[in-house]
Amino acid sequence: MKKATNTISLGKLKEIINIVKIKNINDDEVFDFIKILEIQKENINNKSVLFFPIYLDSSDDGGGWYINKHDYRLEINEYVKKYPSYTYVLDKKAYQLLKNHNVKIILVDNIMKSIDLLFNYFLKIRSFKTILVTGSVGKTTTAGLIENVIKDNVLRIYSKRITPIILKSQIINKLTENVNYFVMEASMYYKHHIKYFSDTLKPYISACINIAPEHLGIDDIKDVCDIVKCKMRVFEFAEHALINYSDEELSKLYFKNGKIFYQKSKIDSKVKKVYDISKINEKIKPYINTKLSKIQYQTAFQVGIILEIPEEKIIERLNKAIPVENRINKQIVYGKEIIFDGDVSGVARFSNFTDHFYKRAVLVIRDLTHEGEEKEDYSKIKNFFNRFEKVYLFNEIENIDDLISENTEIVCSNEFIKYIDSEIKIFYHYGSYFRKFKDFDLNNLEMGNVKKKILLIHGWNYENYNNYIDTNAWSNRSKFVAALEEKYEIRKPDLPGFGLEKEPNKKFYTVDDYAKFINDYITNNNFYPDYILGYSFGGAVAVTYYMNYNYNGKLILISPALIRNSDKSKKYIKTPKFLKPIRNYIRDLYLIYKVKVPEMVYGTKFLKATYQSIVRIETMEYLQQIKKEKFIIIYGDQDDMVNPHRLYELSDEDIKKRIRFIKNGGHDIANTHTEQLIDIIDEFVNSN
Repeated sequence: MKKATNTISLGKLKEIINIVKIKNINDDEVFDFIKILEIQKENINNKSVLFFPIYLDSSDDGGGWYINKHDYRLEINEYVKKYPSYTYVLDKKAYQLLKNHNVKIILVDNIMKSIDLLFNYFLKIRSFKTILVTGSVGKTTTAGLIENVIKDNVLRIYSKRITPIILKSQIINKLTENVNYFVMEASMYYKHHIKYFSDTLKPYISACINIAPEHLGIDDIKDVCDIVKCKMRVFEFAEHALINYSDEELSKLYFKNGKIFYQKSKIDSKVKKVYDISKINEKIKPYINTKLSKIQYQTAFQVGIILEIPEEKIIERLNKAIPVENRINKQIVYGKEIIFDGDVSGVARFSNFTDHFYKRAVLVIRDLTHEGEEKEDYSKIKNFFNRFEKVYLFNEIENIDDLISENTEIVCSNEFIKYIDSEIKIFYHYGSYFRKFKDFDLNNLEMGNVKKKILLIHGWNYENYNNYIDTNAWSNRSKFVAALEEKYEIRKPDLPGFGLEKEPNKKFYTVDDYAKFINDYITNNNFYPDYILGYSFGGAVAVTYYMNYNYNGKLILISPALIRNSDKSKKYIKTPKFLKPIRNYIRDLYLIYKVKVPEMVYGTKFLKATYQSIVRIETMEYLQQIKKEKFIIIYGDQDDMVNPHRLYELSDEDIKKRIRFIKNGGHDIANTHTEQLIDIIDEFVNSN
């Protein structure tokens, strides 16, 4: 179907949402794109954009794991500066924060309610049938196959995480009058998501393809029974239920007298007919011959039959179909066809990917995802190795010893593929390949040809305050950064208040706030580093990020500020709460005018307050909780700013082994001992 977007006039908008005030907008204005999320990637150049600065919290669904709790109203002035031609839908709070009142403004009583009204308006005026697909593994491919079968007048939406707010943004823009069928994977990143999708969209057809122990621990999901109870909601309003009855848990579902039953749970259901999708039509030839693939293709086939598409057309379309969104595809490596899986690693996904029907097959594991949303126990994938004659493991895989079994062989290049018998199918897994690379390229598979990714976190230097410089905060260590860039893929974000990164609309930041900023940067830029390098205060941020966000990579801590010089044996008089403002004011005057601490002298109000919040923080205790092979600490032995020798004395023997001293080096060893520092970093990276 030709891609199109909805348009809406100002006049119609007045009828739909409660508008309090309109400013700088012509009466005949027509909006042809509604922007709700910053992650919307559509080309909106030369379009009249209506922008909603949303705010997300637990009450209106923080978007699962994919969208963090956020209030875009606080950044309204930055958006206005960046997009002065947009029309902004603001509430009272956002309007009060706005500095430039010359832009086009629509003032409403409630931004989120306005989005809901607009969303419900398009649902109401459109006539379409919804097909929902849920399950633990394989939803995206299944939805893509259904879209392929229907072919005409069908809308399928895709996002890494489809949550209610993402659904609203897609429907408002893309559910045009030409859409007869709407296909969507129903993901569950909060327990109520499936019910929300079902209640809202009232699907005509619903499918559940499998159940696996995914997302346990998220939103109080305890076991697969909890998962089934949530996912069975997809059948509440559907007329047709497609179920994989070969799945152990799904086989326990049954329908009777307008209800659906599972164990001791039951809910109302409008299902008129139930279909078993566990057995495939023999005329269908799936792209790959696996159990999951057959279920996916049969699901799409059955949807086509229900929609009265001629069977021969359904089979023709399916036999030409390939998986969507770079999930799995076939590639040629050294003249041999490989079944390439470049998706995120996961035990449940691995179980399904490797459950094949080929007579002879081998498995290659080039790399495993280490930055996934959940911490996976990859040792469990060894349980599936007996499905293959041999399993080839690349020797740089982390914790490779946990994967060694009777039929594994360790390799360091793809050369061995040349010698595999042409009759043998080759399954090749490279975890998160398509997060790292746009297209398949054999060179990216070879060890040594892929640069390791390092994220740099700079320290606290008043000369890098963004009211002091107009360049990146690493510019004062450019030689060091350039040396790193020759060997590694580098990202060097400025922390808020430094370099080119503006201050947030907060009184001050804590180390936890800076760690969250790093997490948001990694997620929003799709840059998942193998290593995080923290310099001075950046070391404290790196360690905090490691602990707060279950980082699975490694840390390079250079001159890290992990302890302070204060003597904890001294006793201090506790200041009464009502005297603290006076104490803080006197302290600031003392530091600025008497001691003349430059971090205070040259700092803005935000930076001064932040400096006071972080200057006494110690993060050394976190080191005790991090595996020792996961980090290295590098100091100059003459560093008089962060007291490395005291840290060494306080450390246990395991941590002491991870500390390296550069002779005659001070705090700025990146500039004074660049080559030595790079050599130590290279040694650490190569040893891993």
